[in-house]
Amino acid sequence: MTHTDFVCAVSRHCERLARYGTRPERVSEIRAALHIFLREVDQDMKDQPGLFEHPVWGSGRKPDAAPVPPALESAVADAARSLAPDVVRIRYTVGEDWHGDPAIHFRIVLANAASRRSMLLAVTNRVEAAIRAVLDFDAMGLRDYYNFRNLSECKKLKDKDWE
Repeated sequence: MTHTDFVCAVSRHCERLARYGTRPERVSEIRAALHIFLREVDQDMKDQPGLFEHPVWGSGRKPDAAPVPPALESAVADAARSLAPDVVRIRYTVGEDWHGDPAIHFRIVLANAASRRSMLLAVTNRVEAAIRAVLDFDAMGLRDYYNFRNLSECKKLKDKDWE
């Protein structure tokens, strides 16, 4: 079982506790305690070389950034074209997530019409599914994360990372 699998299993267990009538504050206490425990385990893993076993890079310390496959840029561009007119553009950064694991963070700009409340869930689910269909994140050893903004928001904020 990988560290990520363990975290997902703990989260599912907490959801099960909540569903079967465990007091919500007790579930929150359990989650908080597990979060602290996992943070300490992570620190131990970082302090002791060789404890981390990655499917792509093998054992040893985690690299600073994940290797970017050459076909990534074209696959993301193809996904953006196939999702038009709902998607204006897709940008991404390969690095680490909050946990220190290799990750790819997508910044997706939606058309204003596609970001209406009545359409937002369907559009974002379709965008994530389309990207996952063309890219095998497990094979790349990356966790995928998605952030969305609409075109008006991007124009107002003028954030160069989203341009």
